Amino acid sequence: LNPQNIAGKIAVLYRGVCEFGTKALNAQNAGAIGVILVNNEASGVTMDIGAGVDGGAVTIPVVMVASDIGATINSAVNSNQARAVLAQFNGGGFNICPDESTRLAAPSGYDAYEWSNGDLSAVGEFVGGGQYTLTAYNEFGCGVVSSTFNMSEYPLTQPVITENGGQLDANANGAAYQWYLNGEPISGSTAQVPVQGSGAYTVEVTDNNGCVSESDPYDVTFVGIADRSTETINFWPNPASDILNVEFPTSHDVVQLEVLAADGRVVIKSSVLGASGVTPINLNQLSSGMYVLRLLSTANAEQYRFVKN
Repeated sequence: LNPQNIAGKIAVLYRGVCEFGTKALNAQNAGAIGVILVNNEASGVTMDIGAGVDGGAVTIPVVMVASDIGATINSAVNSNQARAVLAQFNGGGFNICPDESTRLAAPSGYDAYEWSNGDLSAVGEFVGGGQYTLTAYNEFGCGVVSSTFNMSEYPLTQPVITENGGQLDANANGAAYQWYLNGEPISGSTAQVPVQGSGAYTVEVTDNNGCVSESDPYDVTFVGIADRSTETINFWPNPASDILNVEFPTSHDVVQLEVLAADGRVVIKSSVLGASGVTPINLNQLSSGMYVLRLLSTANAEQYRFVKN
């Protein structure tokens, strides 16, 4: 007997030339917790188990079954590896995303199944990490328990949106990003996106394990010059498509107008010394995104955000 194959298990032994007691003692010494002796006679033949010379030293349970019952037991053990793992994780590992739904499949060849979460189907459905086992029953109601499946959840960090210079940053490492403005997806999303108008921004970050985490909403509100009662310089529309109109009063001290990109680069510069009325700014060469209108006077500089569609 091979102790590595017997220890902690019930040994199935066939009747042969050795005494029954000797067979059972050898199995006991190899670590078996019980013995099933398979007779060479079919059901209907009654036979006592003779202890023989060594039977008195046997302390583990020993039973005898007919040859046809022994064949059923042997088939179940050999075809389904009854003492090995009885289910296979469908998905390539034992790490899953938090709250992910996972399926564990039991092998065929059994009459009934019972998962540790109470599921009685051949394919168990599980949500989230945990420790799970399967008990599989044969036609006689005898059950065997699988090894424990330890399904661990990948750690997940929620992204936190911050704003800097008209750029929104997810502040999270990921394999893919999807930003939303008021629930509508923003195309071409990366870890950073320019502010594209007033509203609630959120971002979904997919990490290298395929797990998705979502930020809390980040609210952006535009305040243009026209919204400030003390200002005499207005601009419109905001958002703008092709032209941004800047209206100057008859008297003002602004000498230069600049448009800055989200990264701080000056992309448009124009002298407005002595200008009055409406000055149109051509935005056709600019990409869509968040920009800053900067008005430079002899005394100071004022900046206002606007969006180019």
